[in-house]
Amino acid sequence: MKSNNKGKDIIDMVPAFHEAGHAVIAVIVSKHFEYVTVKDAIDEDGKAAPGCIKWKIEGEVIEYAIPPPGWQVNLDDVMASLGGLVAQQIYTETKDILEGWGDRQKALDQIRLQAGLRHLKDDDPLVDGIYQAAFKKCEECLKSRWNQVENVAKSLYKEGRLNERQVRTLITQAMDKAG
Repeated sequence: MKSNNKGKDIIDMVPAFHEAGHAVIAVIVSKHFEYVTVKDAIDEDGKAAPGCIKWKIEGEVIEYAIPPPGWQVNLDDVMASLGGLVAQQIYTETKDILEGWGDRQKALDQIRLQAGLRHLKDDDPLVDGIYQAAFKKCEECLKSRWNQVENVAKSLYKEGRLNERQVRTLITQAMDKAG
């Protein structure tokens, strides 16, 4: 875990870094969201959660029974789902996925759905290969923009909730500082 003189704040910041990872990747891949929060968050099942990102739904999902000709998985969508888990692992310097298990499962479900491979298991070599490629790409993106993730996470921790415009401003500010 990143060292810091504030001790408890490091642990308290994990949800902020997790959600900041989703938000930064969303901006990178142009996936729009209404807000990201670490305050009074409710997950998709209606349960209290340490944080969440509220995606803007654009269009409708088409479920394929078989892969369409020339199918490919949109790694951007998978990366947006993985952004929180990856940022959390970078921040805590651990590969623990307990808090990010839902993100991992959502990414695997997206892969199977987009490829029309719903019958395959999570550990199928094809599904796992696509997952690993998306994870690696997401990790490279976040590590190369870590100052942006930190800027968003610190503001999110302080404010509790940020909308997409605020996140974009914080990313731009971090880019300007890095110069």
